Amino acid sequence: MRTPVSSADVRPGSLFEPAPDVVGLVALPGLLAPLPDVGVPCAPDRSSARLDAKKPKVPRSGARRAGAPRHPVQVERFLAAAFARMAARFAAEVRRIVLPKIDDLARWPERHDAKGDSKPLLAAMRSAASRSFSQQAVRSVSEQAARRTEAHSRGEFRRIGINVKKEPDLKWLVNGWAKDQAQRVTGMAKEQVDKLAAILGTAGARHAETIAREIEEQLGVTEQRADFIARDSIATLNTKITRHRAEAAGVERYIWTTVGDDRVRPEHADLDGKVFDIDDGDPEEGQPGDAPNCRCTMYILPPEKGGDDGEDADE
Repeated sequence: MRTPVSSADVRPGSLFEPAPDVVGLVALPGLLAPLPDVGVPCAPDRSSARLDAKKPKVPRSGARRAGAPRHPVQVERFLAAAFARMAARFAAEVRRIVLPKIDDLARWPERHDAKGDSKPLLAAMRSAASRSFSQQAVRSVSEQAARRTEAHSRGEFRRIGINVKKEPDLKWLVNGWAKDQAQRVTGMAKEQVDKLAAILGTAGARHAETIAREIEEQLGVTEQRADFIARDSIATLNTKITRHRAEAAGVERYIWTTVGDDRVRPEHADLDGKVFDIDDGDPEEGQPGDAPNCRCTMYILPPEKGGDDGEDADE
């Protein structure tokens, strides 16, 4: 018969550990099993908590798009329509001036002075461009578009809940932008006249139908250029107004937000969801809306939500 374990058979300070001379020990199930190694309790890692706290807690991409200031689509259409009317007037003038003379210009075998005949046409086209794209007309409609963009921005800030206690004085920005618009559009018109003149300069060596087709194609380019300037310049102006109003509200950072479709350029898709300083933006791409035809927007972060520049935001 086996000897039961007594208190004398257990070493002091070593609970349930039998002495070496104990034989035939009957172990109760689980009683002598080793205790699990749970490790030494330690303090929580507060450094990682601090890093997480620096990242803004913001909605996902779809909610960011809804919560960002929207692009002034109606203002863009207004300015594009105004420039389209100017381009249409210019095209009509060019057709009236040039098309009746194409047959004469194309008769180079009988008239070796055909190149000389294009000089009056060139002067007439330059005059038509000055009337259709006059600096005064371009600046006037641009000032209207700028005021509408500024009003749109105020409404968008109210919609997303960003309080601008003291509205910034943006008169200098609006006036400077309108002046730049006038120079940009009139410069574009002069370039288009030069390209039309190049077509007429070689008219004596080609058929009249070819000349007429090239003129129509170039007039189409003029309309496209005017439309591009309208849309691109409104995006740039809206970005500047948004930034100045955000600074006036105490905003320091924003999250780059794309429209999320397949037309987004790869460089901007990589920036989507990253935090940037309101003054600097991305070193390569600048601010949303700076690049030609850029449709990206700023998801504005209140000061307490600002994260590290160029850092992904928590979603």
